[in-house]
Amino acid sequence: MSQICDTRPWPETDVPGLVRVLQDQYTIVDKDRDSHRATLDGVELVLTPRAAMLLDYLMARPGELHTHDQLLAALWGYTFPTATRAVDQRVSELRKVLGESGVPRFIETVPGAGYRFCAAVSPG
Repeated sequence: MSQICDTRPWPETDVPGLVRVLQDQYTIVDKDRDSHRATLDGVELVLTPRAAMLLDYLMARPGELHTHDQLLAALWGYTFPTATRAVDQRVSELRKVLGESGVPRFIETVPGAGYRFCAAVSPG
């Protein structure tokens, strides 16, 4: 099932390095790039280092489609095509931690293409 990404601008924030997501007017994901911490509705998320990097990468590029190869090159340093499931495993980890089930609220899978962050993100 496909979902249209909501990339409407978010009001400016005075906190440098902070990226915020508003979803359904209640769920807020904060990703502080300086402290490498992320919270969901004020509760700190426990993420592996690679999952935290992936979340930061996707939130910095909302609405953009990223292929497995692009993500592997950007975050894992692979410069050649590979059959690893590393990206899929980290996306699964993020979805679990973000409480996604069924229709994606944050990370959309584009079958045969890759992943896209599907929530409005504030300037960071």
